[in-house]
Amino acid sequence: MFVSRCKQNYFSYVIWHGVQICGFYLIFTFLLFYGIPTLSGLQITMNRDIIVHFLNLFSFLFTVYLCYLLLLIKTNRQMQSLLEVLGINLFVLMLYHIFGAVDTVLSLVMEDFLIASYPGLAACMLLVIAFTVRRKDWLDDEK
Repeated sequence: MFVSRCKQNYFSYVIWHGVQICGFYLIFTFLLFYGIPTLSGLQITMNRDIIVHFLNLFSFLFTVYLCYLLLLIKTNRQMQSLLEVLGINLFVLMLYHIFGAVDTVLSLVMEDFLIASYPGLAACMLLVIAFTVRRKDWLDDEK
């Protein structure tokens, strides 16, 4: 019912909601790992690498959210979409650890590739989701 009421603004609403979720998680993680130790007196130096790592975390979280959203739009099954995204991430993590057991250089190359590909993958997913949302007939899917 929500989708059929706000079809024109649905895409911007879910994308903004995803940015907010990822942003809140990023702030929570930052406070957990850097805020609490700083408040307890530990000296932490902020540098460019920390900021880059948090931007990488944001791009990973946003890509996972967009993958979930695309699967949800395609299948209309929330739990199935969530479990498929978790399964995909588990598979990638298992591959990473298998490559690490075989050859550490190969796992580092895979890590660098994944970190570099998440922003591009997020941009591609945004385009696919925007195209899918515009073409989808929402009223036929409701049962």
